[in-house]
Amino acid sequence: MAPALDLKAGQVVEVRLQKPEPITHRGTIRYIGEVNVPGQEGIEFVGIELSSASGKNDGSVQGERYFQCPPMHGLFAARDKVTKIIQQARPVAPKAAPLKPATPGARPRPSSVGASQTTTRSDRLSSVGGAKPTTLQQRLAAAAKPSSPVKGAPARPPSTTRPPSTTRPPSTTRPPSATSRASITPSAQSRRVSTVGSSQPPTTRPIRKPSLNSAAASGARSTGLRETAPPPTKAPTERTRQIPEAEYRRLQKQQEDTFQLEADVLKLRTENERYKDAIFPKLNEKVQKYGNENASIKEEVALLKAENDKLEKALQERDTMVELATIDREMAEEQKEQVEAELENERAVVEELRLELEIKQEEASFIDDDMPEDEKQLAMLRQAQNERDRYREGIVRLREMTREQIKELEVRNRELEAQVAHTEIIEADYAAAKDEIVTLQGYVSDLRERVDTNNEMEEMNEELIDKIATLEDSISRLRLERKELSTMVEVSNETVNDYADHADDLEAELETRDAQLADVSRERDAVERDNAELQDRLSKYQTVAMELQSQVQELRADKATTEEEVKDVTGRFYEVMELQRRLRTAGVKDTNRQIDTSLQQLAAKEALEQRDMIKHYLTESAYADFNGSSVQAYFRTKSISFKANLTASVLRTSATDQFGGEKGPEQVLDALMRHDVVGHFDYIHTYTEQIWTAMASCTSDEFVKAGHLFQDVESVLRTVEGCMGSLKRDELNLKDSLESAHGSCNVLGAMYRSNTYLSNARPDSTIILHVFLIRASLERIRSVFDAIKTFVSRVEPVYEDVEDHVDLGAFAEPAQTATETLNMVVKFGAALKALQEDGLYPSLPDGIEALVDMNESLDRFANKAQGNAAAFIRNVLSKLAKEPEGVDANMMTVLLDTLFKKDLLRELHSSVSDASSRIGQWNEHASILNNCLEVQLQPAPWVVKAQQIEAEKKQSIESEKKLQLISTELHAALLQVRERQETIETKELEIEHLKARAQEAAVKASTIETLQVDLDKARSERETYRSEAETLQTEIARLEREGVSRPDDISNAVPATPQPTRERPEPVEAPQATTSSSFATLVKALTEENQYLRQRESTDILSHNLDTVFTKARTERAARAKADARHKQALAAEMLDMAFTSQLMDVQGSVMRPLELRGGELATDAGGKAARALPKQQKQNRDLAFPLTLQTGTMASPLAYVDDLSFVDLSPVAEAFEVGEWM
Repeated sequence: MAPALDLKAGQVVEVRLQKPEPITHRGTIRYIGEVNVPGQEGIEFVGIELSSASGKNDGSVQGERYFQCPPMHGLFAARDKVTKIIQQARPVAPKAAPLKPATPGARPRPSSVGASQTTTRSDRLSSVGGAKPTTLQQRLAAAAKPSSPVKGAPARPPSTTRPPSTTRPPSTTRPPSATSRASITPSAQSRRVSTVGSSQPPTTRPIRKPSLNSAAASGARSTGLRETAPPPTKAPTERTRQIPEAEYRRLQKQQEDTFQLEADVLKLRTENERYKDAIFPKLNEKVQKYGNENASIKEEVALLKAENDKLEKALQERDTMVELATIDREMAEEQKEQVEAELENERAVVEELRLELEIKQEEASFIDDDMPEDEKQLAMLRQAQNERDRYREGIVRLREMTREQIKELEVRNRELEAQVAHTEIIEADYAAAKDEIVTLQGYVSDLRERVDTNNEMEEMNEELIDKIATLEDSISRLRLERKELSTMVEVSNETVNDYADHADDLEAELETRDAQLADVSRERDAVERDNAELQDRLSKYQTVAMELQSQVQELRADKATTEEEVKDVTGRFYEVMELQRRLRTAGVKDTNRQIDTSLQQLAAKEALEQRDMIKHYLTESAYADFNGSSVQAYFRTKSISFKANLTASVLRTSATDQFGGEKGPEQVLDALMRHDVVGHFDYIHTYTEQIWTAMASCTSDEFVKAGHLFQDVESVLRTVEGCMGSLKRDELNLKDSLESAHGSCNVLGAMYRSNTYLSNARPDSTIILHVFLIRASLERIRSVFDAIKTFVSRVEPVYEDVEDHVDLGAFAEPAQTATETLNMVVKFGAALKALQEDGLYPSLPDGIEALVDMNESLDRFANKAQGNAAAFIRNVLSKLAKEPEGVDANMMTVLLDTLFKKDLLRELHSSVSDASSRIGQWNEHASILNNCLEVQLQPAPWVVKAQQIEAEKKQSIESEKKLQLISTELHAALLQVRERQETIETKELEIEHLKARAQEAAVKASTIETLQVDLDKARSERETYRSEAETLQTEIARLEREGVSRPDDISNAVPATPQPTRERPEPVEAPQATTSSSFATLVKALTEENQYLRQRESTDILSHNLDTVFTKARTERAARAKADARHKQALAAEMLDMAFTSQLMDVQGSVMRPLELRGGELATDAGGKAARALPKQQKQNRDLAFPLTLQTGTMASPLAYVDDLSFVDLSPVAEAFEVGEWM
């Protein structure tokens, strides 16, 4: 049994299925585990995603999804059906660690002096141009463009101290100070350029070409001029002191232009309003019309979508049923196989039993003849009976088992046939449903097109509205610009002075850089001269070595030299070989020095470009975020291009014999392979140069998308660096280098074709790319013809005139055509380069596709010719090594005819001739300027990124200002809402108080009516008692006059008469005073408490003023405040009622006391004895009841108190609350 495979998700495996016929599938594992299938519980399945639509599902079984894949690309199989693992899962690549941003505390360089300014300075500058680039600033920048010295190069102020012949390389050209200061706004930069251009006539500075040969040619002259040039003076500073006045005049003129522009804008606004009034009603009608149609279409789309969903659901159910039927059929087939296997086993058992029967029969035949006949017959009979019984039992049992199995198989077969018929019906329904879905999808697409049309009309309406808003914004922006002009005039003096100082610093630094560059150029010229001398010496030594070798061969052939001469020649030969070894070592060192120097220059250029990218465009934080795989891919591609060009140039210069000289035929194969390697490295250089050029001109999104190239070109970088390292070690293997270079070319070609945005970014570079590829292919084809001709001429078999007999006439015409076409391609490439420098490129009649087809055709012929030539040379060399006598002209002619057939040469000649004619036509077409288009150059992605960052900064500043304004408005609105809410709550409280006062007044009115009735009743009783008292006084006076003294009458009368006289003030005055003060204190306390509670409630509301914004919280708090107020009012009313009730009880108690009479009346009529006796008897008889208990004369005072103090006016409290809220 085979060992179990270690299956994992992501592996590419092979699965072999037996049903309905043996078939093998290959796919990627997406799921491992159990599948919800009836009868298959506990079995581990493997879910596989196939590359073609040969599966059974889309990763789901019975409506349950296990993985995601296209329809009919999924397949589930048992784990044991997996036969082998083809490819392991790919590991996840770790994420590259982000680069650390530069430390912000580093000291600024002299070129970035302007980046650090004072706080006041930065604030003033940010107030001028920190918001966003205004229209005036754009006009200033446009006015500054004509003063730039060279198109595409940054402008810089002219210098009178430098001689005009001094040149500068592009790598050290520094941008103006306006672009190196991160804190200066774009408007200030444009003012700087425009001011310098207007203060002095512009003089252009000649720019040094990047060619090192020109630098070497003019090294002495430029050095002499540099030595005689005077040091930089203060002329730029003196010149820039005159700038503010010109700047001020220019700003005044621009202010007048702004006024005129504002008048034009007002005129445009009037016309805009007129057009708005004329167009808007029509647009509204159309919008309503299309809106109604859109609504109806949307309803139809919704109905169709519902119907489509219904059909899809039915289709999915049918798919599930088909899948279940398929699984059941497979299970039935497996069971059928098992039954067939069991039947085969039973048949084998029957066969064994038959063999045993035959054996027994043979054994019975060997019964001894000597046995008696009876015994023999009995033995044979018993044996036969036993065998018969055993066979009978086996046959019966086998027959029963076979019948049962046949019945089961028939039943199962009928079930499977029914399932197959049902499956066919379902498949037919499935096909019909698919057709219906296609029809419905056509309806849906039509409706979607109509919806899109309506949406476009709505978008047009919105665009018109946006244009109107844009015009209004431009008007407001112009007003802001007019205000900025006055501020800019004030700041211009400081800005110009700072720019002048910074320009002086840049001039000094530039002088230093030029001096360093001149030193490096001189050193390079000296190294090149040394290399040229070494090459000349090496060629001489190689010539001497070849002569010595020829002499040695002649000596060996003649065999006439003496032993001394042989030793002498051998010694000289060894000396030449040693000298050649030394020369080879020196050449290797020179190659290493050349490669190291070039790599150092590449590193310096990359460092300068990265510095410019950071310094002139991006801040540290932005560059840290932006310096991702895209920027690394850009520099890696640029490095590959440089290194491939360097490798190709080293390979060209290291070969001293290019199919010439007097070397043997063996070196022709190496030279041919070297030509092929150089051609492939030219391919790599051309492809990578186009890629990094396109990356520098593409959009930001495309630049970010190109980040994957960092990993894709890693293999190409390893190939180029490996070949370069082999050159430095002098261990170059041409065969391996050719194979790796060919693979790298294929990788770059596929990468360039798959990423179309690289070819669309720069169409001019794309045309040049294919032209240079065609040139490289033609050079390879020409090298093949040269190699064959040279090899045939160097082969020296038995016949010395072998070249005269080898027929090379078939190669003459294609070789000449290839040479002519190559010259024409070179001319066409030079014309394209000249057009590109002028910013143009030709519009080819046949398009770029014709160039691509021509390139592919010639590359295919070059590869085939290269392979055939190498095979021809190897076959001839192997024949020479084995049997030199067999190499002759006929053999080589036959071999050439076999490899280079006439059809191949005819096709090659036809293709090259066609390329020659078409390229000539294109060259003439490109020479006419009307047939050329202008190159639309876009700013670099990092420049666009810097502009986006600057715009985001300005937008964030504007957003902060708007946010502050909105916050202020929101705060004011909240205050107004809170004020109105508090006013409403106060009014509600006053309404509640008024309602309570009305209720209390109603209660008091009813109480007063009752008291008035009691008062009338008491007054009537008082009159009755007064009449009775007068009667009694008359009777007492009569008795006193009679002088009759009766103790019983006196004892009964005395306690009644003096008691009221002495105790009369107590029920009237003292209780009244006590009751009034306590009640007033109670009311005052309640008033103060109510005021305190209201002030505290107001303070709580003001401390939580934000809560009042939310309606729910405000409503709940108002409800709670109302409930508390009602509760407090209820308590206050209850206390008032209690006080009122106690007052009434006091009044009623005083009414029920004995009648109090003035003491003066008795004192006048009675004697002194009776008057002295009254107090004593009053104390003794205080509790005695007098029949008359009415209090008279003091009833008005308690009622007055009730009327005045039982109700408290709360209006002062409300006024205090309103005032206290805002204290």
